[in-house]
Amino acid sequence: MEKYKYLLKNVLLFGISNFVPKILVFLMVPLYTNVLTTAEYGTVDLLQTTLSLTIPIVTINITEGVLRYSVSKYHDSKSVLFYGIKYITIGTAVVTGVGIILGCLNVIPWGYIICFILLLLGNNGYTLLTNFLRGIDKMNAIVIGSILNTAIMVGCNILFLLYFSWGMYGYLLAQIFALIIATIFLFIAGGVYKYITTYKKDNIVEREMVVYSKPLILNSISWWINNASARYIIVFFCGTAVNGIYSVAYKIPTILSMCQSIFIQAWQLSAIKESDSAESQYFYKKIYGAYNGLLLVACSGIIMLTKVLANFLYAKEFYVAWKYVPLLLIGTLFTAVSSYIASIFNAKDDTKLVGRTTTVGAVINIIISLCLVPFWGAMGAGIANAISCFVVWLARISSLKKKYKINLFSTKLNIMYILILFQGIIMILETPYAFYINGIVVLIVCLAFHNMILEFIRKILKKVKR
Repeated sequence: MEKYKYLLKNVLLFGISNFVPKILVFLMVPLYTNVLTTAEYGTVDLLQTTLSLTIPIVTINITEGVLRYSVSKYHDSKSVLFYGIKYITIGTAVVTGVGIILGCLNVIPWGYIICFILLLLGNNGYTLLTNFLRGIDKMNAIVIGSILNTAIMVGCNILFLLYFSWGMYGYLLAQIFALIIATIFLFIAGGVYKYITTYKKDNIVEREMVVYSKPLILNSISWWINNASARYIIVFFCGTAVNGIYSVAYKIPTILSMCQSIFIQAWQLSAIKESDSAESQYFYKKIYGAYNGLLLVACSGIIMLTKVLANFLYAKEFYVAWKYVPLLLIGTLFTAVSSYIASIFNAKDDTKLVGRTTTVGAVINIIISLCLVPFWGAMGAGIANAISCFVVWLARISSLKKKYKINLFSTKLNIMYILILFQGIIMILETPYAFYINGIVVLIVCLAFHNMILEFIRKILKKVKR
């Protein structure tokens, strides 16, 4: 019973640290779509997309190793933190050097280079300290740090975009200030400085962290290809304006990915702690079913309300982005369940298999995008994303069953996946009575999981009350 309480406690804490901040960021979308042009938004998105590819490569994904081994009772947390800082510092120095060379050669404007380096520094520092504090169970600092990060970003966005009218540079600077200030707060409030001044050099810990983290570079690159490479293909064939519209379409699936990220952050800790337990298989299957149920209900409901949300979020020429949302939601759904399975592999230190399965999906994504985007534009990218995410899930769930004898396949869940796909197609095609058909699908999905969801809500409310 303790393992369920531990998971539930972490879900609540990560919910507090993620839900309010993510909702505030979500509500900022109308500001962005009103102030920035589609071309500006597309340019900013490409900069952030490039950043998300650069970070795991230059830091060898060491922050994942920091999380994994700071949780472990067999490793010294001071050494774990030291080696995390070491590899992040090296990676940031390399990118800074390359940036200076590109700036001097006038290949990239200096404004882009400076913003990119500062975003890299802020993201690396914030992620490192967040993962370390998660591992040593200092959740209070993370909760406050997350809220502080969002509050500063929202305030700076309003100031820089509305008052100073700095456009896309204002958008980027708001993120930089928020990340750096939140990182400083975590460093002080989490007492991280105490671990730095008294660290112990341990080559064994360093080697284990590197061996664990390196295969996850391939995983990160492959997920980047799944989620981001299509944007470069869209820019090549359709231009930055279309990419801006496609990028903003991701804002509605953010609702689902927000729920996923809250749970996965908590689940990673539980998966590691329970990996050697005799009841781990039963525990994994039970949580997987509940997790899927909540995701399917949320996904179905958001698909039905896509146009309603688009009316609120997407201003002017951005409104057409709603057509891409159902496919991106389906891709997000399979990404979420794939992440759940990946946490089990990571807990068993089988990071190579995680990377291989994601690579399969990435290759499929590129092939389908190149075939469809020239003819169907951004819709082709949406189709490629949904198919590739499904393939990753199928590869992982099959590998889990084959290698570790953990069978998470479920006829009930498979039927629900098909229903969600049907619902998405109905919405995109704008068939007659689409809204009512969607309503029926939502009702079916809710009825299929109502007992499980009610039990989960009761446990949450009981925990909150206590």
